[in-house]
Amino acid sequence: MDLKKWMSVIPNEAPLSTLSIPGTHDSMALHDKLAFGYAKAQTASLSTQLEKGIRYIDIRIRDTGDAFAIHHGIIYQDAMFGDVLNMVTDFLRNNPTETVIMRVKNEDEQDINRYEEIFQKYWESYKSYFWNPTSSNPKLGEIRGKIVVLQDFKSQTKFGIPYSGLDVEDAFDNVTLGSKWNIVWNRLDNLTLNRDSNKIYLSHFSANTPNDALTGRPVDYAEFINPRGVTYFKENKYKTFTGIIAADFPDTVYTQSILYKNYLYYSLPTDKLYSIPVNMDICTKLDYPQQCVENMDPSYRTHEMYETINRLVEEDTLNEKTNWSGNSWYNFIRFNYIILPGQEKGVLDKLNKMSIGTLNIYDLLKALNGYHNNTNTITKIESATGAIMFPPATLRDAVYTDQVNSYPTWVELGVYNKFKVISQHNPTIWKRLQELGVSLNDQTKEVTIAFDDPNAPGSFPDVVDVVPGNPPGSLIPPDNSDPFVDYPIQ
Repeated sequence: MDLKKWMSVIPNEAPLSTLSIPGTHDSMALHDKLAFGYAKAQTASLSTQLEKGIRYIDIRIRDTGDAFAIHHGIIYQDAMFGDVLNMVTDFLRNNPTETVIMRVKNEDEQDINRYEEIFQKYWESYKSYFWNPTSSNPKLGEIRGKIVVLQDFKSQTKFGIPYSGLDVEDAFDNVTLGSKWNIVWNRLDNLTLNRDSNKIYLSHFSANTPNDALTGRPVDYAEFINPRGVTYFKENKYKTFTGIIAADFPDTVYTQSILYKNYLYYSLPTDKLYSIPVNMDICTKLDYPQQCVENMDPSYRTHEMYETINRLVEEDTLNEKTNWSGNSWYNFIRFNYIILPGQEKGVLDKLNKMSIGTLNIYDLLKALNGYHNNTNTITKIESATGAIMFPPATLRDAVYTDQVNSYPTWVELGVYNKFKVISQHNPTIWKRLQELGVSLNDQTKEVTIAFDDPNAPGSFPDVVDVVPGNPPGSLIPPDNSDPFVDYPIQ
């Protein structure tokens, strides 16, 4: 995908509040001068940030009498607000499908009455590019080709969406590396389950603690938080919303791992992505090197489990009586999806209620994800009858997944762009999915094993597409001059 135009595939009707948007904190803070590393937050120019997928920018201004200078605190960043607007409007002129969300913050809190007067002059000069605020949550079609101002300065005139109206996490001062990550982790973990769909959410990977001379600079937090955030997005791909994420020194993996959530949220095809940012060893039935398994599973248990499951599938004896509980091998694997014979009718009944014109990922996942009677947590197997016993708990509507033997399970829709189904009678479900227009490859009984966490390995996608000439896993065409390719910390 051309990161300059990644918003082009998102529906016009998508509210701003539903988008997952990669952003930068203190977007113009490129110069540290004599601040010992505390004033510099970015390496890439604003133009490069936008070209590499950043769509939220954080602009700090100070009144110079008749114009705004760009600052990070007291440090002048060798640029004026007009320079910022020229770069943003040049980008939008060349990429009219995009929008740029711009926080404009009064950085000195002095002579606040003049801010409205000065900003009005900029507004008139760039009027065709500023979105004229008509709501607090515009749809993407209304703001394509426009700058949406998040107004963080006092003014009688409404130039955009009040910054105070956002739900903001910005624990930036007096936080350790670990405590900052805990705040971010809890924030991300709650966004899928507990959020107002009409509210815009902004979270920060950034922090700056000058009283900590060892680990308090923006670069220190970036080195610690950014890769953990990317790993979180990869490991929790069933969580399809991040809101706006602002970071210092982001790389392309950060950008793409966030914007990819929009593809899952809106059931968009992934074949145009360069790849999905997954960097881990994966062993599958199609590519099952013995060395990979031995290196990742010294106890050899995964190999033994894999062969046993493969045999059960080939013998067509994988069913409700298969022992999943107790000393179960299942605790060491997640399947893409399992539909056992006794569950097939319930799944098929749900699919038959759907129509191709109204199909959406939420309903489809909800129909396919669930083992029996709207629950998918197996507690025990009755030894006398072989019957699986289920608790009374039901699925939560707010998520696309629940737990099986304490580990999440989900359908790889939108990642593989196909389903991998294990079932004795799955042709009926397969046929119905085809009728609904779901893109499916040939039916397979393949099991995917991924070794991310030895205590709870998860099933992750392989690279969907690779840029020609790049090694597997490459995210963008090689360009040594691009600070987004290598982690841009200097």
